[in-house]
Amino acid sequence: MATTTHKTLRGPRGALLMSRAAHAKAIDKAVFPGLQGGPHNHTTAAIAVALREASAPSFRDYAHAVVANAKALAEALLARGFDLVSGGTDNHLVLIDLTSKEVPGKVAAKALDRAGIVVNYNTVPFDPRKPFDPSGIRIGTPSLTSRGLGTADMPKVAEWIDRGVRAAGTGDEAALAGIRKEVAELMAAHPAPGLPLPAEPLPVQRLPAAPGTPAATPRVVASQGPDHPLRDAFGHPCGVPAPRPTGPRPGSAGLGGRAHRPRRPGPWGSTPGPPADLRE
Repeated sequence: MATTTHKTLRGPRGALLMSRAAHAKAIDKAVFPGLQGGPHNHTTAAIAVALREASAPSFRDYAHAVVANAKALAEALLARGFDLVSGGTDNHLVLIDLTSKEVPGKVAAKALDRAGIVVNYNTVPFDPRKPFDPSGIRIGTPSLTSRGLGTADMPKVAEWIDRGVRAAGTGDEAALAGIRKEVAELMAAHPAPGLPLPAEPLPVQRLPAAPGTPAATPRVVASQGPDHPLRDAFGHPCGVPAPRPTGPRPGSAGLGGRAHRPRRPGPWGSTPGPPADLRE
């Protein structure tokens, strides 16, 4: 059995292969040294943290909330005339066929991205369009759930998607900009766990220069004291790398189910990246 670790599990980008003991040795050998190069130990450690969180009772509550939100979002989309593959959902995933809306999935996805809503364009059963320009979009609710949104918020999300798809069909960029503002306002009230970062700069510890490098370019790491609000899954103060001179990189946070490293506010204002990530 295979699973990713960066979606519903809310861990780092990676995957898990699970099997019975009879197949474990062959799988291990195929992965390393057969397929995998040098292992990324920080990713392995992050997966361990994600699994530790998944073993807590609160993760069960989160999983039930993800499904409840997906069902509520699916019902709201159906009420707005969207065609859903299988007629709804029983899990975290909703697949929307946009054929009746006369807007290709890729066009809709790119327009929704400009509206602050990130989705995947996706093929649908018996899709007459090409895989890289399909008829549907795929959405999920793990990240919105992680940010604290509930079933009462799903009709508003469905409204944004409806307005965004219609704007995609007409090329109405002003409408997309208006949706983006509304999305940003709601997401600002539901920051990703661990955000926002404190307004004061993090204390910086300057280390001696690495051997062979000029003394004028010391390595710099950010450190946090015991009273810092950011803490890991075990309650320990978090340490984050010092900000890069070029400024923060944008990252998505919202509906995708991915775990996101804390970042300083990006160009979207108080949110760390595109306000709503609807990828499953």
